[in-house]
Amino acid sequence: MSEVDEAAPVAEAPGRRSARLRGRAFGAGLLAAALGAVVALDAGVVPLPLSTPKPVAQQAARPGAPAATAAADAAREKAVRVTVQALDAALAAGDTAAFGRLVDPQDAAAAKRLRRLAGNLAALPATAGLEWDGSWGVDVSGGRPPDASTRIVAHAHLRTSFTGYDTGGTPVAVDVGLHKVADRWLVTSWARRFVSEEPDPWDVDVDLAAVAKPHVLVVGMAKNARANARLASRAEAAIVDTRKVWTDPAWNGKAVVFALTDTAYLDTWFGAGLAGPGQKHANYFNTFVTEDVLSAPRRTGMRVVVATDFLLRDTRGTRADLRYAFTVMSFRTGDTDRIPAWLYNGAADYTSWRPGTGKDALETARRRGLYDSTWAGLRAGTWKPRFTTNRDDFAEGSDARVEADWDSAFLTATYVADTFGEARLRALVAATATEPRTETAVKKVLKMTMPQLSSNVRQYARRLAARA
Repeated sequence: MSEVDEAAPVAEAPGRRSARLRGRAFGAGLLAAALGAVVALDAGVVPLPLSTPKPVAQQAARPGAPAATAAADAAREKAVRVTVQALDAALAAGDTAAFGRLVDPQDAAAAKRLRRLAGNLAALPATAGLEWDGSWGVDVSGGRPPDASTRIVAHAHLRTSFTGYDTGGTPVAVDVGLHKVADRWLVTSWARRFVSEEPDPWDVDVDLAAVAKPHVLVVGMAKNARANARLASRAEAAIVDTRKVWTDPAWNGKAVVFALTDTAYLDTWFGAGLAGPGQKHANYFNTFVTEDVLSAPRRTGMRVVVATDFLLRDTRGTRADLRYAFTVMSFRTGDTDRIPAWLYNGAADYTSWRPGTGKDALETARRRGLYDSTWAGLRAGTWKPRFTTNRDDFAEGSDARVEADWDSAFLTATYVADTFGEARLRALVAATATEPRTETAVKKVLKMTMPQLSSNVRQYARRLAARA
């Protein structure tokens, strides 16, 4: 089908005993490398829309250059700055027409994509601006000889912020190709300076639209308007439920969900041919934060990228995955590297299935289910929790290991929340985030050793299973 909007939500059959394997994306939450003085944690784009990054030669600011060359450089910079300032003003005002007048019309296809870029930014509840410190290079793309008098690439930063959702602007390094036409410099191309795999929605050559809720903004494709609205309602309910458990004041309780169905866009985020409609991993999602190293605090926004199941399907699983994603977002307000995988994933998994009405361990377990191997071990009295610490190793390998890691994490987090209260679960997450040794954090918060925790979780799981 051509539009996700045409698909009706489907109901998921209740009463499953084997838990589903949570859809999870490759490299979720990885932070991008620093881009000079500015870091944007959503950095990266493949050369899908607009143009591929231009080969650049002969950087600016050449000390000791002849006076005539220095004068030419100064005149060029002054003229280019006029264009950049006009671009910045057009973006800030959401004036697509003004932006379009600054685009070189010689390449009609590129001009159309550039106007769409400006139109998409204007269509979203976001502020945008272009910052330039005067650095540039010579455009030698297409095998053309270097000629700084007619074609350059300005090394700039596009700063964006979603109004009412972000706490600051997020700068991304962009290369703006410029061509001198008569006495003006016009835009010929626009691409992220540092090429990686994950584009922002406005980097994609599609028409965008947004659905705003009090705590969630869904950014999707305009043609999927009805599906975007349904997802926004589900995401709003999920984030409200999540905030009942995770109340870190460092998080404003808001997030932006990117929900495009463009195949190339999904391929860059989740792998080629994996996350489109009906594909194997259409339930994948990814979470990340945006950041500006020059601001305090540095983190500026929370993002969730979802594959097509979240638009096509309204199931207990997709709703749980949204709560999982927002729980992870709450962790991102601080340093999460030390939180052991069993607690990081277990706390999020517990929140995924917790009833919105309040803490209820039995109902949480019934909603989620357990893998058959776990049920068998509990009935035989042989099951014991597995505490996988390294996040890269969690749920990797054989099916048995996947099942053991996920069920162990869930049951341990449920034990802590049910036995000591959800505030204690939050305290344990916070303690492990700052304590180099997990054992020390567990002893401080739960007043027990890791072997004691293992024994207690084992006994608790057997009692819980007997009631389920």
